[in-house]
Parts: sequence; structure tokens; C-alpha cells
Amino acid sequence: MMNVGYYLGAGISIEGIPAANDMPFRMVFLATELQKLKLFDDSEVLEGNYGNYEGKSYNEILKIMTDEWLEIGEKSKRLTIDTLANENLREPLYFNKIKRVLSTYFMIEQKKEFPFESTKYAEKIDSRIRKFISESAKGRTAGNFTLLNDPIIFTWNYDFQFELALANYLKLPKEYDDWIDESQLALNINPKIKDYRESERAVQHALYKMNGTAGIYKSSRIGFDSDFFIPRLYFYGDFNLYLREILRVFSIKKLNLDTDYTEINFAFDGNRLINNKKLKIKENASKIERLYVMGYSFPIVNKSVDEEIFSMMTSIKEIHIYDIPKQEVLLRERARLRSNISAGSISYFSNLENIPVYG
Repeated sequence: MMNVGYYLGAGISIEGIPAANDMPFRMVFLATELQKLKLFDDSEVLEGNYGNYEGKSYNEILKIMTDEWLEIGEKSKRLTIDTLANENLREPLYFNKIKRVLSTYFMIEQKKEFPFESTKYAEKIDSRIRKFISESAKGRTAGNFTLLNDPIIFTWNYDFQFELALANYLKLPKEYDDWIDESQLALNINPKIKDYRESERAVQHALYKMNGTAGIYKSSRIGFDSDFFIPRLYFYGDFNLYLREILRVFSIKKLNLDTDYTEINFAFDGNRLINNKKLKIKENASKIERLYVMGYSFPIVNKSVDEEIFSMMTSIKEIHIYDIPKQEVLLRERARLRSNISAGSISYFSNLENIPVYG
């Protein structure tokens, strides 16, 4: 039996998260809808040492935050947000704004439960990811959970769809604030939110998030509470309570425009994951004999990181690509160039209903 790996892109979660070309339009839509509503009483204001934001109403701060969404969304139309970020890599204030926008947008998009009608991307968890976890799972608790045949998974997604699917499968209590940490530990995700605690499990499967996770840390360096990751807090609770906490931390970030408190990492900005985990990634990648590629177009901005990861796959014999028919010629060629395996070792499939499970 072959050792398998996965190379996944944004296309695997399009039931809940828009693909790169559609994301700017979706961002503009959500910003526009949120600005139509008065979600907080005028008496609900930000209290504490928040500089210019102290005493502002939550409705005002929501307008400021969603104005940023509108700006980045409009500028990214007919491009992608990644392209806009690449263009502004040497403009740190604007580059950090883009990462701040992505983080706040993703945290709200994935909560769903909007106080308005949202016809697209209605699923909290993409059905393909849910089925993949269910079909691959061995074990019913975070401590004894493993994946069938110990796959090595690389994903370029910022979202936490896998964490949500695992929390759903394990039936972690919704009031349990550490659901995302338990999910990441069970899936052996790297980088983990709690990497600073050196949390590791003696399992063979691994999931590498090449772009990190869309979320925000509070900063302990400016006198606020200790760091924590926002998506876990109130994620399953009241929408307004969750939104208010995001707005509060957004205000902290606005006071420190030159500092990046997000967990997003772009390939063209030097991949922190590879730099920090190179030996372990190389060890795991070298096991892969059959690689499944799904929802990923091998974009040029990721080329150098793709090539580095593929160079570590020293045992690879086959690549199976799952995508739409019109992309076949392009994706076959890009996979061949990235991997340096023969064209005859690359297969192409258009069955997109499931992430294939080998075994």
C-alpha cells in the first residue's frame, strides 16, 4: 500500500468559503450588508485604554472595520487579495491592513449566523471536508484520534474548515472554548495556535497549513490581557457578542498599525512554517508516494514554495489531480514542472464530489 499525501487549495472549501477570484466580491457584499444594520445600542461603547478608539461606539468601529473590507475588496476585484498583498509587500502599513482585513473577514465569514439573508457559502463546514474526516477517522477523542493510512496533508487555505469538521466529528461541546486547540492537536496541524506550548502528539499523520490560520492575537505587549486566539471565543455563541470581541481586538490592532498580530503568512513573504519546521516537513514529505491534488491551481506566487515542498517528496511516484476539465492541460503541466516527475505519472480526474480516501 502506498504512502499518500494531499496538496489542497481553496477549492476544497467553496461551499463555505469563496475561492480567490470570488472573495473580493463576497467581502464587499458582507461589508455592505453589515453596514446597513444597527447591531449595537448607541450606549455600547469601547471602554478602556484604547487611545483614539476609547469611547467610540461599537457601531462606529464596525463601520471603520467594514470600510477596510470595502477598500481591499474593491481594489482586489479582477485580481485576487493575494495579488494585492504581493504588490504591497514593501508597504508594511498597507500590507498589514490587508492581513488584518483577511483575518477579520474570515473570522466572521466562518461563524455564519448572519443577521441578514446570505444565499451563498451557507455551509459552516464544506461537505467534502466533513466526509473526508468521517471516512478517514480512527478514534473518537482528541487524544486517540488518527487518520486512516497516516496521510501527510499540505493545505494553502487560511480557514479553519478542518478544525471545524474535526470538532463536529468528535462532538466537542460548543461551549468549550478550546475546541480549535483540541482539533489542531488531534489533526497534528502545524503551525498550531498553541505552538508556544510545544504541543505535539506521537502520531504519523500531519496537516501543514502553508498560509497559517486567519485569526488575531491580542497583544500582551501593550498592557492588555494575555494573548489568545479570537476564533475560539464565543464562536458558537451570540453573533453580536462574538462580533463585539472582534471589534475590540481590531481596535487594538488599529493602535499598532506597524505590528502584525495575525496568523496569516503569504508564500512570497518568506514561509515561516517551512523555516521553523523544515526538518520535520522534509521527513514527512519524503514518505509520500502518491499525491492527491485538489482545489489548487499552482499559482505563480506560490511557485518557489511549491518547488521546495515537491523537492522534499523524494519517494513520489504518482500525482492524481482533481479539478474541472478545462484546467487539465494547465494543471498537468504545472504539476510536472513543480514535481519533475514524468507526464505519464500524472493522472487527472473531474470527480470533485469527494476528497479521495486511499485504503
